[in-house]
Amino acid sequence: MRRPDGRRHSVYGRTRAETARKLAVAIRDRDSHAPPSATMTLAAFLTRWLREDATPRLRPRTAERYALDVKRASKAILRG
Repeated sequence: MRRPDGRRHSVYGRTRAETARKLAVAIRDRDSHAPPSATMTLAAFLTRWLREDATPRLRPRTAERYALDVKRASKAILRG
């Protein structure tokens, strides 16, 4: 399987069925993360990234810190 950046991603399992399941999950995960559109603002992208990608994988305190950083960065960008 190829990643969006073109690099290969290998999937292994004990049986062919297990490998097929893991491959299906990897492909679904790859395809569900659509790249940002050309019209999406940085603030909107960071908010989406925080909600969909970062927060589910982070410890609660780390997620809170990232949310604060995104909020500060968005304000700084708007100020110019």
